[in-house]
Amino acid sequence: MDINEMIIRMVEKRLLRTKKPCNLYKIKKNAARAALQMAMDVGDQHRTYCAKYVVVYIKSIDRYVAAIGVQDALNRPGAVGGYVGTSADRGFLTF
Repeated sequence: MDINEMIIRMVEKRLLRTKKPCNLYKIKKNAARAALQMAMDVGDQHRTYCAKYVVVYIKSIDRYVAAIGVQDALNRPGAVGGYVGTSADRGFLTF
């Protein structure tokens, strides 16, 4: 299963329990802008470069979701310190 399918399943599962499972965006450009900013914040916090991120369209709700690759940022050589849950606390999905 690729990352896009995983994120879609995760969001749809959370939608069964809550109306807003994470930050949702009507316009892809806005989702990408928010994701890039959060990915740069995660990279800065762990003293490494920008974390990976993806923007996925969720057809069932006609919205875009941004997800941040925190695990990749933490596994990089030289990554130190920082709070792992920063992006999740701000409403982003993490992988």
